[in-house]
Amino acid sequence: MTEQIWLDDLELGQELFAPQLDDIYHLVFGDGVTVQRVKGTYADKELSIDAFIYFPNGMRRTSQEKVRRYNQLGHDDFTLEYYSNATEKSLGEWFKLNVDYYLYAWVNERQTGFARVRFFKVREFKELSLKGILKGEYEANKAHSNATFCAFPFKDFPLELFLYRFPEKEFREYCLW
Repeated sequence: MTEQIWLDDLELGQELFAPQLDDIYHLVFGDGVTVQRVKGTYADKELSIDAFIYFPNGMRRTSQEKVRRYNQLGHDDFTLEYYSNATEKSLGEWFKLNVDYYLYAWVNERQTGFARVRFFKVREFKELSLKGILKGEYEANKAHSNATFCAFPFKDFPLELFLYRFPEKEFREYCLW
C-alpha cells in the first residue's frame, strides 16, 4: 500500500468519521460516555488502542476503530493484520491488539455516513478464535502492500459477540437467521 493511500484511509477513519463513531459509542453506552482518541501514542502503536471510552462511574474501556471504504462493502469480514510487513516480519494487530471492543464500519457511497457497522467484543472473539470456533483465512495483501492478515467472516460470529450491528435486517438475512 502506498504511504498516501494508507494515510488517506487513516484520515477517513480517525478524523473524517470520528463524530459518527462517537455517535455509535453513545448509542450503545449512553450519552454520559466520553471518547478520547489516542492516535500516535504508545497505546495506539503498541496495543492497537484507538480510543478510550470513559463512563460516568469512572470506568474506562478501550476500542480499536476501522473504517473501510465503500468499495470494500462486499467483504463482510473482520480482517486482522498479521504482519504489517511480511518481509520484515513487522508484527500487526494479531500480536498487539489489546482492546475491549472493535468498532468496524464501512462508509456509504456518498461518504456521508456508514453503510454497515459491526461493533463487537474483542476478548470474547479471541477466546473463540483460540478454541478454533472462529477460524480466519490467512491472506496476503498483494494489491497494495506487503501486509498479511486473517479474515474472519462476520456471518460466523455468534450474535452475543456483537454490541451493535447495522443494518440489522441485512445482517440477519445474510446470516440466514
